[in-house]
Amino acid sequence: MELDHAREGLGVTVVNGPATEPATERTPRETGEGHALTGMRERVAMLGGRLALRPAGEGGFEVAAFLPACGTEEPGG
Repeated sequence: MELDHAREGLGVTVVNGPATEPATERTPRETGEGHALTGMRERVAMLGGRLALRPAGEGGFEVAAFLPACGTEEPGG
């Protein structure tokens, strides 16, 4: 995980490796989990930020978010 802070806001990047076990078919209701990537996207947008999702090397995944500080605009925005 990487955190980057500036006057404009906070950047968070998380990169994971490939899965070590097969995915299960449990539903969010059974596990108590939220709405995964859709939920992340909605929460970041609600705060005026942006979210980038992409595959990482060798089967992993990267999620990067920028959350603007209160009263500031997103860089380049």
